[in-house]
Amino acid sequence: MYSSGRGKSSEKMKKSVFITGANRGIGLGLVKEFLKNDNVSIIIAGTRNLETSEALLSLGDDTRLHFVEIDLEKDETIKAAFRKTQIDDLVGDAGLDLLINNAGIHVPLDVNAPIDREAARQTYEVNVIGTLSVIQVFKPLLLHAVSNNGWAHIINISSIMASMVHTFGPFNRHWCGYSMSKAAVNMMTRTLSLDFMKDKIGVTAISPGWVKTDMGGDEAPTTVEESASGLAMFTMELGEEQNGKYYNYDSTPIDW
Repeated sequence: MYSSGRGKSSEKMKKSVFITGANRGIGLGLVKEFLKNDNVSIIIAGTRNLETSEALLSLGDDTRLHFVEIDLEKDETIKAAFRKTQIDDLVGDAGLDLLINNAGIHVPLDVNAPIDREAARQTYEVNVIGTLSVIQVFKPLLLHAVSNNGWAHIINISSIMASMVHTFGPFNRHWCGYSMSKAAVNMMTRTLSLDFMKDKIGVTAISPGWVKTDMGGDEAPTTVEESASGLAMFTMELGEEQNGKYYNYDSTPIDW
C-alpha cells in the first residue's frame, strides 16, 4: 500500500477533477466513483462528442458534475475545454487539483502485414501527443491549485502493456502500436515529473489493469467498477511520494 506524503489533512481537502475520455469504460467508471466522494468538489467530464455520450449525460443530476467536449486530435477543442473549465464558473481561480488523462485509442497494427504508418501514427497522435497537449494547455489551472492548496497532480492512465519488464511473448502482434504509445506515456510521465517538481505538480502513471471494456474484451479479469474504484481512491491520495512513479490501479508499484 501507499502513503501520500502530504499529511493527513490533505486527505480531507476537497478537490476538483478533470477526466478525459469520460463517456465510457474506465473514464465513465471514474466519474461514477468520484460522484460518491464528498471530498470531490467538482468533476469535469471530457468527451469527444456530448451528443453520443448518453450514459455520461444520464449522471448529470449532481450539481458537481459538468461536461465539456474535448478531442485530443484537435487543439482548438483542448483550448476551448480549458477556457470553459477556467471561466464558466467551474474551477476559476481555485484551479484544478487533479488532471486525469484517460482518453486513448487502440488502432490495431499488424506487424506481419504490409506497412501501415497511419495506424501507428493515429495511436501515437492521440495517446501521446494529445495527452501532452492537454497537459500543456491545462497547466495554468494546476498552478492555480498549487497556489491555493500547495499541490496538484497529473495522472496519466498507462497500461501494464507499457512495461518493459512485464512484456512477455509471443505477444499479440496487433497491440504493438498501443504498447509503444503507452511506453511513451510512461517516459512522458517520468520526464514531466522532474520538470514540474519545482512547480509542486506531481505526475504519475497508473495502469487500470486488464479491464472488461470495449478495448480489454470479455476475457479480462477486472471489472470497470473494480478498476475505477481503486483508481479513484488512489488518485485522491497522491502526493510527492508518488511523483514520477508507475503503479497499478490498486496502488501496487509496477517496474518500468
